[in-house]
Order: sequence, then C-alpha cells, then structure tokens
Amino acid sequence: MQLRYPIDLTIEEYNEQKAWEHAELDHYAPLRSWKLTDVTQGHTMGNFMVETFVWLMNKKKWESLPADVQKVMEELGWSMTMLAAHTLVNEGDWVIDALKKRGDAFYYIKPGELRDTWQTLFLPQYGAHAEMLSKRGMDGKAIVDRTLALSEETAKNPSNMFDDWWKVSRMGKLDKK
Repeated sequence: MQLRYPIDLTIEEYNEQKAWEHAELDHYAPLRSWKLTDVTQGHTMGNFMVETFVWLMNKKKWESLPADVQKVMEELGWSMTMLAAHTLVNEGDWVIDALKKRGDAFYYIKPGELRDTWQTLFLPQYGAHAEMLSKRGMDGKAIVDRTLALSEETAKNPSNMFDDWWKVSRMGKLDKK
C-alpha cells in the first residue's frame, strides 16, 4: 500500500476534481450522500476519525437566553455529541453492508498497524488546519492540540454510557425496556 500526503477539501471542491482521487478518509454515511461510493471499490477500515461537535451561537443571542435554557443546552452538549456519533455509526453500518453485498474489497488495519505512518502523514494537515483557524483570529494551535488530546483520551477511555435523553448507548442501539 502506498500512502500519499493527504489534502483537505471542502465539499464544493470535491465536485471540481476529475479522476484524481485515489483515497478518501471520511465516514461512510456522508460518502454515500456525496456519491463517492459510486466510484470506490476498495476500503481500508481503521479507527482514524477524530470528530468534534459544536454548538454555535452569537454571544449576544446566548446571553439573551433564559438561564434554564442555557442550562439545558450546556447539559445536552455531551449528549448531542453522542447522538451525532451514533447517527454516523448507524448510517455508516448500512452503507458498509451495502458495499459488501456489492462486492467491494475491505482491508482491516489491525490495532497499531500503520498507525505511526498514518499519523505522520496527517501531521501536515493538523498544521494547515491550525493555520487556517489562526487566520480567522482563533488560537489554531491550541484548538488542534486540545482536539488531539481529547482524541487520545477518548481512545483510552471510550464512552460506553447509556444516554437517557436519546435512549441510546455508545453504539446507538435502542433501549429494549
């Protein structure tokens, strides 16, 4: 397997590319939505993804919300993160099943296998992302460093808690009670 330097593209830039893409690193649910599964036949499966979930709101609007509404939103932060993850996992599962039925090839990276190689290849992406954030007036390096630290922490201590609000566990299975 030859690994090349990854580049980051917006969804608009995907549509501008012609016959260049050799690989894609993303969740399977959006890959299907973007029709990229129409042009792929091989898939490398590994625990690569680092995702964040963000509530965005104008500070003035946030401050205008009643305290009880702010409290609910703060309490739902973790829960919404889990729901977003469950949705990607669950929708991705049926996309993967459909690709297997279609006859696509799957290569499963064993834990630790090629991890250092993948991480080394992606280091420039982290720097580029930090630089882009810094140009927008944020502390890009601090944001990327914190995201990577959270990724390592989560890898060591994955959440298995059951979420009472959405009635799902880590993998999104409904409560059968």
